[in-house]
Amino acid sequence: MMNLLQYVRARRRGGVSCRDERGFRVSLVPVPRPNGDGIDLLTGDGAAYHLRPLEVGRLREKMREALLASENTSSDAHHQDSGREVR
Repeated sequence: MMNLLQYVRARRRGGVSCRDERGFRVSLVPVPRPNGDGIDLLTGDGAAYHLRPLEVGRLREKMREALLASENTSSDAHHQDSGREVR
């Protein structure tokens, strides 16, 4: 388990700031696991998710799909609001 100082140092090297479901700021910090066994995805509230390389790839793919879907949804809504639909 990582202590607070290790978390802060890791966050400075490459954390990603975002918001949780309640709107509070949280950082996700990917930390390489020993022996190339994937990564630990840490959060500021002490949660840690252990992902193997294949799981990291799957997470990346799902995040990309979700982002593209959200962009398409907001783009469709924008075009419908303007009175014309562009495809």
